[in-house]
Amino acid sequence: MKIEYDRGKIAKFGLNISDLNEIVTMGFAGMTAGKVFEGERQFDLVVRFAEPFRKDISNLEQASIQLPNGGSVPLSELAKISYTKGPAKISRDNTNRRIVIGVNVRNRDLQSVVDDIQSIVANQIDLPEGYRVAYGGQFENLQKARNRLMIAVPIALFLIFVLLYFAFSSTQDALMIYSAIPLSAIGGILLLWARDMPFSISAGVGFIALFGIAVLNGIVLIEHFKSMESHYTNIKDLVITGAKERLRPVLLTASAAALGFLPMAISNSAGAEVQRPLATVVVGGLITATFLTLIVLPVLYVLFKTKSGSSSPSKKILTSVVLISMFSFAVKAQETPLTLEQAIEIGMERNLNLQAADKSLEMANVSIGQGWNLDKANVYYSEDKNDIAENGVFNRKIGLSQSFAFPSLYGAQKNALEAGAEMQLSQFELQKRKLQGEISKGYIEVRYWQELIENYEYLDSLYAEFSRAATRKFETGESNYLEKLTAEGKRQEIGLKKSESNENYLMALDQLKLILNWEGDLELSRAEIALDISLEQDWSTHPGVEYYESAVSQSGFQIQTEKRKLLPDINLDVFRGTNPGANAKIYPGFHAGITLPLFFGAQKSHVKSSEFQQQKIQLEAEQYINQLESRAQQLHRQLDQNIRVINYYEAEGKTLSLQILEQAQRSYQEGEIDFLQYVQLMENSRTITLHYLQSKFAYQQTILDINYLLN
Repeated sequence: MKIEYDRGKIAKFGLNISDLNEIVTMGFAGMTAGKVFEGERQFDLVVRFAEPFRKDISNLEQASIQLPNGGSVPLSELAKISYTKGPAKISRDNTNRRIVIGVNVRNRDLQSVVDDIQSIVANQIDLPEGYRVAYGGQFENLQKARNRLMIAVPIALFLIFVLLYFAFSSTQDALMIYSAIPLSAIGGILLLWARDMPFSISAGVGFIALFGIAVLNGIVLIEHFKSMESHYTNIKDLVITGAKERLRPVLLTASAAALGFLPMAISNSAGAEVQRPLATVVVGGLITATFLTLIVLPVLYVLFKTKSGSSSPSKKILTSVVLISMFSFAVKAQETPLTLEQAIEIGMERNLNLQAADKSLEMANVSIGQGWNLDKANVYYSEDKNDIAENGVFNRKIGLSQSFAFPSLYGAQKNALEAGAEMQLSQFELQKRKLQGEISKGYIEVRYWQELIENYEYLDSLYAEFSRAATRKFETGESNYLEKLTAEGKRQEIGLKKSESNENYLMALDQLKLILNWEGDLELSRAEIALDISLEQDWSTHPGVEYYESAVSQSGFQIQTEKRKLLPDINLDVFRGTNPGANAKIYPGFHAGITLPLFFGAQKSHVKSSEFQQQKIQLEAEQYINQLESRAQQLHRQLDQNIRVINYYEAEGKTLSLQILEQAQRSYQEGEIDFLQYVQLMENSRTITLHYLQSKFAYQQTILDINYLLN
C-alpha cells in the first residue's frame, strides 16, 4: 500500500509528515506505549489497529488523523493511497540490489542446465538498463573447481611421467607405461556413460586417482621384461613368457584397487553423490586398463626393441605414431553450436578491423599531450672580438635561450586534440556498431541459406520419388515419354537450385568466418532467432551524431588556435659572460622580448579557412541527421510490408502450402489429377514457402538495420 503525501494540504492543516508516519507505523506495525509487569518479568505494551482494520487499503484510507485544533480528518484527505507492486524483500551484495532465483537440478548435469538457462536468458529476456545476471551457488563452485582441475590434471600427468622417467631412466619405457593413462580413461568414460552419470568434479578427481593406479600394471610388466632380457635372444618369446608370468600380479594389482572402490560405486548413503562418480571412473578405468595393457603394452615393447637391443628407425616411427594416436584419443565432442549473441561477442574480441580502430583511439588519446609542444631550447657559446682588452682578452658568453608561443595557444591546441580524441571515440563506436550489424546480418544470411537448402532437400526427395514413379509408369505403358522427361527435368532443376543454395551457404559462411576471424569449422545454432526491435529514436546519443558534434567542437578550437597564433611569441635568454681588461669579472644577465607579427594576411586566411571548415561540418552534420531520419522512415515502412507477408504466411500461407502439397500427392496417386496439374500444384506450394523464407530473411535484415541505426 503506497502513500503519496500532499504537502500543501498537510501544511494547511498544521501537520507534518513525521507525525503522519508515526500514526501509520503505529496502526499497522505497532508502537510501544509502555511496560506490562508480570512478577519479575516485563513486556512491551504495543498499540496498533485491530486485525480487521489492517487488511486492505480502505482501512488505511480511513485512518483518523487528529488535527491541532481538535478536529480529525481521514488519511485519504492528506495523501493519495494506492496499491502498487514492490519487492517483498530487498537484498544487497557489494552495494548492488540482488534478487536470488533458486534452482534444484535433478537427473542432469549442472553445466548443461546453466547453459540452457543462459541461452533462454540471452534469447528471450530483455534485461532493463543496469541489470545483469550472475550464476552462483553450486555452479560458481563448479567453475572454481574446474579451473583448479585445469591446473591439477596437467601437473599430475606431468609428475607421473617424470617419476616414470627417473624410475627407468628411459624415455621409451616411460612412454610405454604412460600409455596406460589413455587406455584407462576409455573405461572411465564408458562406465560413466553406461551408468548415465554426468561428468562432475568428483569424476575429475577420480581420473587423477585412476591415472596413478593405472600405471602400476605397466610398471609390473616392463620391469619384468627388462629383468628377462639377458635370458632371451628372441624378443617375442620374451614378451610372451613375461606376459604369462605377470598375468596374475597384474590382475591382482587392478582387482585390489577396483574392489576397494566398488562399495563407493554402488553406494546410496549420504554423500553417495560425491562418491559414486569418483569410484565409477576408477572401476571402469581399471577394467579397460588391465585388459588393454596386457595386449597393447607387449606389442609396443616388441616394436621398440630388436634382437640387438637397438631400435629400428621404421619401427620407431610406427611406434611414435601409435603412441601419439593413443595420447590424442578422445571422443571428439560436437562443438556447441554458436548462437548469435556468442558470435557478436567473439567478433568484438577477434575482429582485426575493430582492433585497428581501438589502436587509432589509443593513438588519439596519447596525442593529446602534443598540445604543449614547446620549441627546443637553444644552448649557445659566443666570443665578442669587437671588445678586446689590452692583454688580448675578449668577451666570452655562454647562455640558454627559449622561445614559446603565447600561453593561451597551447590550451587551444590541447582542446582541439581532446575533441579529436572524442571524434575517434565516436568513430570507434560507429565501427563497433557496424561490426555488430555485419555479424548479425552474416549470421542470419547463413541461417537463411540453411533453411533454403533444407527446403530444396525436401523437394528433391519428393521429385525423386515422383521421377521413379513416372519411370515405372512409362515402363508399364501407363504414361508417355514426355511425362517421364518432365519428371526428370524437374528433379534436375531442384538439384541445381539445391547446389546453388549450398554454394551460397558456403560463401556466406566463409564471409562470417572472415568477420569473426575464425579458423576451422563453424556450426551455428539452429534455435529460432528472436530479434527485438528498437522503436526509440534519440539521435543525440547516436555515435555518428556525436562524431559530428566533436568535429564541430574541434573546428571551433581550431579557429581559436589560428586566432591565437596572431598573438606575440615570448623569447627568454639567460647567460653568463666575462668582461675583458684588467678588471675582468664574470657577470650574469638575461634578455626578454616578444616576437610581433607585422603581416597578418596569411594567418587571417588560415582563420577564415577554419571558420569555413566549421560551417561545412555543421552543414554535413545537419545533412547526416536528415539522412538518418529518412532512412529510419524507409526502414519502418519496409518493416510493415514484411510483417504483413509474414503474418499472412503464419496465419494462412503455411497451412495452405502443406495442404496443397498433401492434396496434390494424394490426388495424383489416386488418378484424380493429371501430371501437369500435379506439377503446377507442387510449384504453387514451393513458391509460397520460398516467398515466406525470403520475406522472413528481409524482415530480419530490416530489424537489424533499424536496431543498428537507432541504438
